[in-house]
Amino acid sequence: MVQNWDILHKTKNIMKTILVPVNFTELSDHAIENAIMIGKQLLESKIIMLNVIQPAHPASFTASGDVTKMQGVTAEKYNVELMKKNQELIENKAAEYKSEFPEIYPYVRFNDKKERLNEYVGEFHVDYVVTGNHEHDSSFAEILFYNPTEKIIRKTDCPVITIKNEPNTTRIRDIAFAVDIADEYYSGIEDVVRFAKTMNSQLHLLYIIDGKKVPTDSALGKLNSLAREYNIENYTINTHNNADVEEGILSFAGNKNCDMIALLSEGKGKLRKMIFGSTTDKVLRESRLPILIAKPGK
Repeated sequence: MVQNWDILHKTKNIMKTILVPVNFTELSDHAIENAIMIGKQLLESKIIMLNVIQPAHPASFTASGDVTKMQGVTAEKYNVELMKKNQELIENKAAEYKSEFPEIYPYVRFNDKKERLNEYVGEFHVDYVVTGNHEHDSSFAEILFYNPTEKIIRKTDCPVITIKNEPNTTRIRDIAFAVDIADEYYSGIEDVVRFAKTMNSQLHLLYIIDGKKVPTDSALGKLNSLAREYNIENYTINTHNNADVEEGILSFAGNKNCDMIALLSEGKGKLRKMIFGSTTDKVLRESRLPILIAKPGK
């Protein structure tokens, strides 16, 4: 299937492109299902189903680890057959989910390098990546260039939505958006606000009071100022007391019956440490909700 994405990209302000890495596991099926649900709510969208495979080279390894020399023509023939097989698989997978809207475009690409997901974000003018949160799924990590979720988030220049299971709702109505009012570094917030507005979802701005002496009135005032600064229209302001920031976010989202959690990927405060710290990634590991991770503006 050949598409001129530069021409289609002219409608980018309306049309949104969702990229879903696919490796034919149950988790990637759930990612597709969530992407379709989100795509329907975005009203104008298309979905790229992308399967990335590692090509064979003249030098390869046997199962015992001994190096064997493969004739170039043999490796080339293997790659042709591999591409043909996986193209058929992904086209069949796309056919399983075919509907009038959103349109689904299946693709297969060869890639040796770990950091090349962002190349496809550029190629297809992607607005959102929807990927399985594969902390407990090594096969999914393998197809995604052996990257854990953290590296996918770090290396992708667009918002990333991580999921763990099939959609438990038909639309995203309520989003818990955790911010650190002490951070004063909100790069990426525009993407969260834009996503919520396009989805016609309500943002629940949230600050976790984790034992530090931050008056509730002061916290609520700063959240209100943040909402005005970024022209957020449909929102609530909230604080939640919990000594553990991650548990506080999960608890609030559950109590509020939220359909998604939103976080910023960069900052200098406790949320930055939470997402990219060495001690915990509890929200990514334990949340059963989709998680939107917004990136700094380019």
